[in-house]
Amino acid sequence: MPRARLIALTLIFLSLTAAARESDIIGYVNYGIDLPIADRIYIEAFDDPKVKNVVCYVSRALKGGISGMLRFVSEPARVSISCQKTGPISWAGAINITERGETVFSQLENWPFKRLYVTRFVDRKRRVLVYLTWTSGPLEGQPFNAINTIPID
Repeated sequence: MPRARLIALTLIFLSLTAAARESDIIGYVNYGIDLPIADRIYIEAFDDPKVKNVVCYVSRALKGGISGMLRFVSEPARVSISCQKTGPISWAGAINITERGETVFSQLENWPFKRLYVTRFVDRKRRVLVYLTWTSGPLEGQPFNAINTIPID
C-alpha cells in the first residue's frame, strides 16, 4: 500500500509541474530560512499567446516543503505583474475586446482549488492593452490583484 501511495503522489506532482511549464522561471528568492525546500518568491515570464512581442513577468510566493511542492497548502493570494513590449506589436489571432477580457495565462497555485490568472483587456478609447493578474479559489477577504498597461502603436 505505501508503494501505491508513493506512485499516486508522484503522478500528482508530475501533473502539477507539467501544468507549470506554460511559463519560464526567471529566478527566485528564499524567504524565511535558506534551504532547498524553503518558501520562495518566484519570478516567471510568459509571452502573450495572441499579441506578438508582449512578455509579462509575474511574481508570487510559493510555500516550500513537501506539501508546498505538491501544492497542498494555500499560499498568500498576493501577486504582482509587469508587462513589456519587446518589439512592434502585432496580432497572432483575434483577441477578445469585450469588458470581460481574455485569459492569457493560468497556472495552478494549490491543488485543487486555487489558480493564478492573467487576463488581458483592451482599452480601445486610449489604445492600451491592460493586463490584470489575480487568483481564484477559497480566499479570506478580497483577493490581491495587480495591473500593468502597454500602449498600442
